[in-house]
Amino acid sequence: MLETLIPKAVWWGLDGQGYTEIGQEISDPDSGSRTWIMIYALYKPVFFERPAHLYHEFITRLLGHRYGVFIIEIPCARLGEYDNLYAEDIRVLFAKGADSEEDLRAIIEDCKVDPGLFTYPWRCHYPL
Repeated sequence: MLETLIPKAVWWGLDGQGYTEIGQEISDPDSGSRTWIMIYALYKPVFFERPAHLYHEFITRLLGHRYGVFIIEIPCARLGEYDNLYAEDIRVLFAKGADSEEDLRAIIEDCKVDPGLFTYPWRCHYPL
């Protein structure tokens, strides 16, 4: 179970009713951009109760999977303008759907990130 890799409270918040996504920042400090790996719980009703155009395209492409794993990069110069982030400001470096916890575990391992560092979106300053 992923709750043994991802901190329990964070995993339960995602897999329960609390959050639609969790993540961690994986930026290279010298890149001029900030990068996050995010796990979205795409099965949650919020993704089906609202029209798809209200979500970023990278999310809607993976609807139908239980989870979506994304690596997202945003230039630092654009981050001061949260209200003005457009699709062209967001670079999706990786996107893959997972239909089980086992699939999700394999994706996390392939991405070579520490699952113990996943946290709530506001704790890793994820702007989307």
